Amino acid sequence: LDLARVTWSDAVDEIHRAFQAHCAEWPDLGLRLDYTDSRGHFLSFPASRTPPRELLCVTRKGNRCLCTTLEVDRLAHQAREAQTQLWRAARRVMAKLVEVDLREHTAPLHNLA
Repeated sequence: LDLARVTWSDAVDEIHRAFQAHCAEWPDLGLRLDYTDSRGHFLSFPASRTPPRELLCVTRKGNRCLCTTLEVDRLAHQAREAQTQLWRAARRVMAKLVEVDLREHTAPLHNLA
């Protein structure tokens, strides 16, 4: 479970590093790193700005444009895969805990508290 958490955390850190690099590359664009459950991680910028050619899937939503880059998209995919593995590992651990009869371990656990 800990390995899956570290893998996910590293993937999210990489996304933030890529975002910082893009902010340095396009300082006047007003980039923002956003996240939704449905889209995952993506970039956005004010709709009044002209996007660089490297930005992909540029869609306007209200007064912002939503987009990604190849690097952010690849890293976001890795983060989603790591998150899926993390949830699977957590479900396996929880299933094992449910299978254990906790009543027989209540007294020792109470003594520890």
